[in-house]
Amino acid sequence: MSIPAEYRQSAKLCLEAMRASASLETRASLVSLAQQWIELAQRAEHLLARQAANAMPDLEQSHNWP
Repeated sequence: MSIPAEYRQSAKLCLEAMRASASLETRASLVSLAQQWIELAQRAEHLLARQAANAMPDLEQSHNWP
C-alpha cells in the first residue's frame, strides 16, 4: 500500500470512530484529524509526483543528436 493510501486509510478509520462516538467534542476532533490525514495524503501524492518527474531523464539532453 502506498503512503498516500495509508494516510487515506487512517482518515477512514478516524471517520469510522467518529460515527461510533457519542461525544460531540470527540466527533469534532476525529473529523479534524481525518481532514489532516487527507491533507497529508495530498501532500505525499504531490511530493511523489515531483520525485517521479525529477527521476525521468530529459530526452533531449540524454540523446546524442547528430
